[in-house]
Amino acid sequence: MSASEALREELARRLRNAQAEQRAPSVSASVFRGEEVLWRDAVGLADVEAGTAASPETQYRIGSITKTFTAVCILQLRDAGELSLDDPLDRFIPESPHAPTLWRMLSHASGLQREPPGEIWETMQAPSREELVERTAESEQPLAPGSWWHYSNLAYALLG
Repeated sequence: MSASEALREELARRLRNAQAEQRAPSVSASVFRGEEVLWRDAVGLADVEAGTAASPETQYRIGSITKTFTAVCILQLRDAGELSLDDPLDRFIPESPHAPTLWRMLSHASGLQREPPGEIWETMQAPSREELVERTAESEQPLAPGSWWHYSNLAYALLG
């Protein structure tokens, strides 16, 4: 057995153990080098009631965990000199009626309303980027930027 085969088997074993130890219905994992997929696997059931096995393509609802990913990407762009945290939103979305700075958006101090306009929670269908930008014109800014902490999924949707 080659070293790479042994590593793949070890990763698969660890994935199975993690799923069993955490008693999760399913777990998926991937290892990348740049754009190249080096390894990927899934264990367990994606749909317990239907008995559908998980696969590396299984999509999970990970909710607000994506805010961490978004913040890291924004900071990487800052580190690369592509933007400043003091840049206003309308630098990137000129048609936005609101212009809080990126750092206010990242820290939930943008003053923007909590949810994007529309029936996202009712339909569980996220709008396209174009739809989100269009709907932003309908959004409110109930607080002045920086005046108060106010959780905003809308701010992070616009950052993403």
